[in-house]
Amino acid sequence: MKILEDIYLVGSGANGLSLTNPYDCNIYLVDCSTELVLIDTGSGLEPHRIEEQIVSEGFHTADISTILITHAHPDHVAGAVYLKQLTNANIMLTAHESSMLSDQKKLDDDMAFFIECGFYPEGSKYTGIKADEILEDGKTLHIGNKEFQVVTTPGHTLGSVCFLYDLPGRKILFTGDTITFEGKINLLCVPDVDLLAYKQSIRRLHEMRIDILLPGHRQPILNSGHVHVEKAHSIFSKLSIPESIA
Repeated sequence: MKILEDIYLVGSGANGLSLTNPYDCNIYLVDCSTELVLIDTGSGLEPHRIEEQIVSEGFHTADISTILITHAHPDHVAGAVYLKQLTNANIMLTAHESSMLSDQKKLDDDMAFFIECGFYPEGSKYTGIKADEILEDGKTLHIGNKEFQVVTTPGHTLGSVCFLYDLPGRKILFTGDTITFEGKINLLCVPDVDLLAYKQSIRRLHEMRIDILLPGHRQPILNSGHVHVEKAHSIFSKLSIPESIA
């Protein structure tokens, strides 16, 4: 589904537009002229449906050179193993999120916990994958004819990251689970959350005056994105907590 010039939604679950498996996050494909970038990889359940969406838009999966991961929760990264094998793309994520994927026993325990809580169905797998490149705050990624700036936004997880992409006159931010429509955040009661860091991350995004927000869940926000960020920022500033989608 084309949503902006050179940007396509190729995966989305029940907490979105239901393009692919219900447990998938929003997955974005960016056409960088000579190569393609995929942002997040979904739950690993029926990953062939993501592949089918990419092909249906007229692209070749072999042209995906880079997979950017916003954070290491299963609905965003469990599909990486399949998509890495399919494309041989470079996997990029922050050091903290990469370290979370290095302990397979912990990943198995985490998935068992998520299944018990009803977040994923029985039989779901959460397989670690090695990063090809570690992302640091402020780094500019030059991919084809596009540039993406790494914006670290700890809170939802300690290593969460957003990706800033500028069109002429418009700032576009791929937000992962940091912020969604109507200024809602994604606050889970799990060990890797930092609420005060979350507050500072939202403040940082507020200062950036983003035009377009492309979140990991719910619908894309195609104009006045800063209004949605302002709503969350205002609530945090009053020592309260914005509504969570979780």
